[in-house]
Amino acid sequence: MTELSEDEIKHQLQQMDPYEFEELVAELWGLQGYETKVRKGSGDRGIDIEATKENPCKQKILIQAKRYGDDNKIGSEEVRKYATLYQQVSDVDIVVIVTTSKFTKEGTSLARDLDIRLVDKSSITNQIEMHADELDTFLHDEEEDTDESSEEYEEKSLSDLIMEEKPLSDLIIEENNNKNR
Repeated sequence: MTELSEDEIKHQLQQMDPYEFEELVAELWGLQGYETKVRKGSGDRGIDIEATKENPCKQKILIQAKRYGDDNKIGSEEVRKYATLYQQVSDVDIVVIVTTSKFTKEGTSLARDLDIRLVDKSSITNQIEMHADELDTFLHDEEEDTDESSEEYEEKSLSDLIMEEKPLSDLIIEENNNKNR
């Protein structure tokens, strides 16, 4: 498979059906060693994906996947809504919101307060780039990548990012600030 550029991946994410995006997110967590279950339909109660792991310790993550356009940022109202996932399912360790867009400052701040982990478009794109070979059923070469000057990203798994002491929302902000320098 030819390597896709960051822009090509972002374009493909926007072209995906929302359910296909959920499957992609579940596959990314699966590549990190989690057993994943995608919940289908309107009865999912806000839980798109359940990711569990037994080793090295038992862990349950509930994931809400939002395939949004760039202009549709996730704000504090949606973050507050998904914070209730902690009360809906017993023994939940982490709640994560993954989006193909970004989060507002208010949403990011509230997520930190409510212990919600955030994965924005840049972070999900980086993970897809790192695992492009394993995700070839989701990704399609549209044309040859001629830009050899793509930025190098520190290789951290989604699992590493969400388990660091520092909230993922801070990492996302730091990553975006580093790109703008």
